[in-house]
Amino acid sequence: MVAIAGIAGCDEELVPVVPPGGGAGAGGSVVMDGGTGDAAPGEDAAFSDAGDAGIAPVVIGITPTPRAEGDGVPSQAASFDAELTTLAVGVRGVVVRRTLREVISGGAAPLAFLAERHTANGTQVLFNLALVDHAADGRPAELSQLAWNAPDMTSSLQSAVDLVIGAFGESLAYLTFGNSVDVYLSHNPTQLASFEAMAASVSTYASEHPEAPLALRTGIGFSASGASAADPSHGNLRGVGQVAIFSYLPGLSAGQAAPTGDIASALDQMVSLAAGRQVVVQETGYPSAALVGGSPDKQRLFFSTLGEALAPRRASFPFVNVLELHDPSPAACDLRAAAQGEPSGGNFAAFACSLGLFDLAGSEKPAWGEVAAIAATFASP
Repeated sequence: MVAIAGIAGCDEELVPVVPPGGGAGAGGSVVMDGGTGDAAPGEDAAFSDAGDAGIAPVVIGITPTPRAEGDGVPSQAASFDAELTTLAVGVRGVVVRRTLREVISGGAAPLAFLAERHTANGTQVLFNLALVDHAADGRPAELSQLAWNAPDMTSSLQSAVDLVIGAFGESLAYLTFGNSVDVYLSHNPTQLASFEAMAASVSTYASEHPEAPLALRTGIGFSASGASAADPSHGNLRGVGQVAIFSYLPGLSAGQAAPTGDIASALDQMVSLAAGRQVVVQETGYPSAALVGGSPDKQRLFFSTLGEALAPRRASFPFVNVLELHDPSPAACDLRAAAQGEPSGGNFAAFACSLGLFDLAGSEKPAWGEVAAIAATFASP
């Protein structure tokens, strides 16, 4: 996830982007979008929830990656514009992802800066402390050879939780640990026992933290491919926390985009593995790259189908985050691939770097309208 840099006093200087066709709610293709274009005959279309609003609100996030500016770091203005773009279509959630290494080395100041920005926007925050991210280990070098439940690891984790809770306060709705931890553990199976002990300990520490928001919920991030072929040895680890956390990037592990017709069954598998808890999707997306069997139209179809599948299941999914707003620059893409031990230009890079709803030129992909519709659809009960 990319940090969002705010510019004080610039709200009136940047004009939010309006989604094509007037936005979701003006007859968007997602069912039950609750917009003025979908009021039933005889109802007052001035009320955005007329006629077709569902039962439970679902907070939709879009990772607001800014438009690439060559291979350099995007400017603060570009980052702020990306954030405004997501807010303009009704996004009211954000995922902030930082590795343990980044949290420890950065300290309180950068977290406080982010927290102030998101509090001002009124967004609900899911903070993902990426102890591992797919195959990558997010620990500082001095901790990377320790058992996950070693005393020094425990102390560092508790310090990181202190920093996150202290910075975000009441805006912190979810604190999740790891991303696709099953992928990492499949490469490092001997670490399962210590990882499981660590996860239970840090989740309890966060939940019982004296400064934690009363409604804070924790969980351990698994991949959805781990849901479809669940490893029974991960059962205890999946049960840690108040919510079940999944990353749903169908086909990433195989290097080929999965069929869009499998979405409803994938959501049902997540609900089943959650064992009575709600399910948080901390990232979902679909590639537009032909190399991995994707395309802009298939990406649009994925999100259209996802919206339809979520509608009757919305009570089980309080938070769904779309990855991501813009495709990354080639240099940023190479860094993503290298972090996972994958070659640049390979299938992993093609998949992971074509998830954006806008391309490198800043042009909308067809999926943008669908995601804008989803954000409006589930904003109200």
